[in-house]
Amino acid sequence: LTSKQQEFMDRYEKWMLAFLEVVRIQKTEPNNVDNHKAMISLTEKAEEFKPELEEYMKDGVFALIFRLSIERLTKEI
Repeated sequence: LTSKQQEFMDRYEKWMLAFLEVVRIQKTEPNNVDNHKAMISLTEKAEEFKPELEEYMKDGVFALIFRLSIERLTKEI
């Protein structure tokens, strides 16, 4: 990965960890208002990632690494 791609993956990894935590809380505390707010914030952040992600996904190596990260996220959810 290029340094910019790696920096993006690092930011995305932090986002994924935060998202996983929100999902875990949602499962045990479905009426937690603060958690709902966190989910909204994380969803908005995901939208901000889109343009940069779309550009990086044109790179086959990046796309492969990103997809592996998504698979890990999906398994944890």
